[in-house]
Amino acid sequence: MSYDDDYDNGFYDGYHDHSYSMLRSSMRVRVTALTVPPTTRTFDMSQRASESQLIDAFLLATGHSELGEAHDYDSYQREVRSVTFGADRTIDVPGVAEGRLVDVMSSRNSKVGEPRVQIVDDDSAARTSGPWQSAPAPLRNAHVQQELTRMFGVVLPEVDTSGATELSREFGASPLTSLLLTLPPARRLALRAHLTDSGLLESPPMDAKTARLLMSGVSWLTDRLGPEGVEQDEHGGFPEWLAREAETAMEWVPASGSPPSPGHALLGLARSAHFTRRLKGSIMPTVKSRAIKEKPLRALEDVRRTLHSGRGVYTWGPDHASTLALLAIADGSGAAVDGVIDQVAAGLRTLKGAGDGSEQEARETVRRLMETLAPLGGPGSYGMLTPPVRAFARMQLL
Repeated sequence: MSYDDDYDNGFYDGYHDHSYSMLRSSMRVRVTALTVPPTTRTFDMSQRASESQLIDAFLLATGHSELGEAHDYDSYQREVRSVTFGADRTIDVPGVAEGRLVDVMSSRNSKVGEPRVQIVDDDSAARTSGPWQSAPAPLRNAHVQQELTRMFGVVLPEVDTSGATELSREFGASPLTSLLLTLPPARRLALRAHLTDSGLLESPPMDAKTARLLMSGVSWLTDRLGPEGVEQDEHGGFPEWLAREAETAMEWVPASGSPPSPGHALLGLARSAHFTRRLKGSIMPTVKSRAIKEKPLRALEDVRRTLHSGRGVYTWGPDHASTLALLAIADGSGAAVDGVIDQVAAGLRTLKGAGDGSEQEARETVRRLMETLAPLGGPGSYGMLTPPVRAFARMQLL
């Protein structure tokens, strides 16, 4: 590809000649899909924009999953045909059956530092419903604009257009940031809209009452051990009778998809979170266990740390499968364990394509996560995704 060809594609807009960028003319382009009812999106873009840029912008702004999932922006190229100023014409959009009518409405001078492609529709577009992994993304102008800027850049190249800044500002160090940056653009838009519409980002913080309910199983265990503890078994672990007694006291019967031995899951969680220890042949509560009743929110922080230190989540950096699982629990899209597995598998396919292994990875991830979550269900709710458990999953994400 020659330098001039690159200029026609817009790759060097403003990069070598700032004065050229400052003087470049822009046009307002309206694209109408001949659907029933019609679908219209309006953009401001360079008069030298290629047809492929207009097609990509339209696909992104209408939430079509084809964009970003079928090609790599850095290497993908379509046949370049300039959009002729002042002439109505039709264009073909890959993967979309209905015709598209292009109407060039007006012209103006571009401004230094502004995005090369801007969406100018208002925010009143109808919202769609459906799973974020596959349904068209509802229109959110701010989110769409960030993706357009990420794809096409700005008039001057010194401006950061990676998109990471906006996401980091909104989600901070949350694992959602890493997940969103990894998703294809159309799925990223859909997930951001889902997070907003579900109210997940506005849910109230964890309170002491909810934390105390989550810790009720561990609280029972440390009370049962008492200050003297109980004698460990011949392998140096909890005696079997204690596991059975815990199951009876908590009225626990394994829910579908949860670890099969509730008593052992509780004992394992207490040990991993350092609420119990071995001393001179006995297993007894630690000083940390005092916080379970006095400061349940602090005790819950110790449980959270078990997810980062070997019980299956985020051990070696970003674990998107675990993030997807926590998201499905927190937003209620997974009503039970099997539903969470389905949601995780669908999310993994958006990241990796439809290749083999997504469902197996989803099952293993959820199994490991439930080792911690199942004993937090409360009396009579072992392995159930109760509202407190969903609140705990939200804590992990935000």
